[in-house]
Amino acid sequence: MFELSPTDLPRITAGALLRVACTGCRVYELRVAKLLPTKQPDNSTTQQPATQQPATQTPSNPYPSNPNPCQSSAGSTSPATDRDAILRGVRDGVAYGGPYHVEIYPADRCNIDCFFCSTAAIRGTDELPLSRIEELMAECKEAGTRSVRLAGGGEPLFHRKTKDMLRAIAKSGLPLENITTNAVLLRDEIASILLGENVCDEIIVSLNTGDAETYASMMQTPARNFERVVENVRKLIAERKRLKRGTPKVFLQFLVWKGNYTSIRRMYNLARELDVDAIIFNGLSFSNRNSR
Repeated sequence: MFELSPTDLPRITAGALLRVACTGCRVYELRVAKLLPTKQPDNSTTQQPATQQPATQTPSNPYPSNPNPCQSSAGSTSPATDRDAILRGVRDGVAYGGPYHVEIYPADRCNIDCFFCSTAAIRGTDELPLSRIEELMAECKEAGTRSVRLAGGGEPLFHRKTKDMLRAIAKSGLPLENITTNAVLLRDEIASILLGENVCDEIIVSLNTGDAETYASMMQTPARNFERVVENVRKLIAERKRLKRGTPKVFLQFLVWKGNYTSIRRMYNLARELDVDAIIFNGLSFSNRNSR
């Protein structure tokens, strides 16, 4: 998978990832799959795999549109098949397929103000219109995309039409691989949609610390939001068990730094008490040594 920025556009050649984002008061899309090839495959020096298009034809998506975007018309595709297409594209300077995974930043706005946020300085109030998200789902399905993700940017569940957006993704049939969220809004109807059968595989909850006081300081939000997030996670997992569903898996994510490292045990115990599926510990570092 490639991590992309706008400056990468002239040199990206393989359709591994499409990132659609609202950042810095503007909407931009990295449309990897439809970039023109930087060069044509050299058939004189390289033996062509059986699935490659002849040099006289325009390279096309090897996985045509079908009712299930995770399957080819002949059946299931494998990660190795996607990997081979990506590697051939890197070699030949041509996007032979994809984007295979799409990461969408639906909203530039956020409902909390984490001191460590990497996008706070450029954040605006933009969001992708619901109509554009619906169009993207159709385009991704046509391109043979395997899965989509929601992240940010801002808080993905802070989109003005979050419920409609989630329903549109579910209706498209594209697997929602994961959502990264602060989970303040992960309740009621939103949680119910995500608990639908085969709607969402994973929810990554950025709780970041193990107590309300530290949470309020790190996230620069009222301490009551800590209890709100904990309760949202508890209710979602309880409802998932009641429905006897295996998904969405819930991962609890913590950010460990000098202000809270002594409470790692508390973070761990909280995750165990909530019965989440996995615990993620991330570290915070600064480029300026004097700021540590």
